[in-house]
Amino acid sequence: MLAAAMLSGGQGILFLAPVAGRLGSRFGIRRMIVVSLVFSGALCVLAGVLAPGPMWLAAIFFVACFGTVTLDALGNIPFLRSVHPYERSEMTSVFRTYIEMSQLLPAAIYAVLLLVFPLGAVFVALGVLMIATAGIALYLPKRL
Repeated sequence: MLAAAMLSGGQGILFLAPVAGRLGSRFGIRRMIVVSLVFSGALCVLAGVLAPGPMWLAAIFFVACFGTVTLDALGNIPFLRSVHPYERSEMTSVFRTYIEMSQLLPAAIYAVLLLVFPLGAVFVALGVLMIATAGIALYLPKRL
């Protein structure tokens, strides 16, 4: 029941994606991406380090969903703005490869981590990866 509630709640937050779009146009896409990555990453690290009970863990991840929804809403915009319209069809395969690798590579890393460490290490690794990605996102052009 808890997993179903977490999944439904996280998916329900996706209805706030238009709000994230408005915030992105007001404060800048780059700033919103960086803040969202740091916010969600910090909550993942917190969940991994504290290793709370299932209800608290669900609450932490529910709050972290607000950051990930912002990433879901705004994450493709840097690609769309950096590629010329006449190059988009060719670059779409590169972008799709990136998306596929972003789904496979973390799962492989987590599988290796779980061979040695407890489950909380996966959350810490995800959080550190998100915060490191926020550092990389600082290099997006300011016009975003």
